[in-house]
Amino acid sequence: MATPHCLIDGDEPGRPTLLLAHGAGAPMDTPWMISVAEGLASRGLRVARFEFAYMAARRTGGPKRPPPKIDQLEVEFALPLQVCPMMDA
Repeated sequence: MATPHCLIDGDEPGRPTLLLAHGAGAPMDTPWMISVAEGLASRGLRVARFEFAYMAARRTGGPKRPPPKIDQLEVEFALPLQVCPMMDA
């Protein structure tokens, strides 16, 4: 499983952090996701956005397909907690 790439809004360390995942049909950098992340950051939260592997694969020419079963997504959701620079104080 590939290491997820993270986008961070509200970079100030020590802020409460929200891990924000995209929906089934759109990636982490859509105008809506950017607006939500920036809005939350302007209100004092730090927001870490990431993409599940099936969505990240689309960026490199992978086919558009539905998300995998929830048990795989749960494992992938835990990865950003380990690799995104969001837990530093």
